[in-house]
Amino acid sequence: MGHDGFPARVQHARRCVAPKSGDCTRWAPMPALAPDHRLNQLDPPGMTTCVFIQIRCKPGTTYKVAEEIALREIHSELYSTSGEYDLLMKLYVPEGEDVGHYINEHLLIIPNIERSLTTMTFKAF
Repeated sequence: MGHDGFPARVQHARRCVAPKSGDCTRWAPMPALAPDHRLNQLDPPGMTTCVFIQIRCKPGTTYKVAEEIALREIHSELYSTSGEYDLLMKLYVPEGEDVGHYINEHLLIIPNIERSLTTMTFKAF
């Protein structure tokens, strides 16, 4: 079990109880996943392109940006990072979607994002 009572391997499968107030000290488990869903699945059905996006936020807004990303439910994984960028996001672009347009229309419209760096992945093996 993790420090907050959630199983360690599903720490990310939770949501803020009071997202509108900005009080994200209380968390609740996400709704149950379908029985055939596997965590860390390599290729989710209908998703073809995996990209990693580093996000730099305006000073003091990282938590607000992360909360907005979480509310949109567009990410596979989202991490706070140290260094030049504040957040690291793993995203699967839906089949048939243009990567650039998808990122611009679903992520970069979030207020307080200063800059992003996208790394596309390719199947090597």
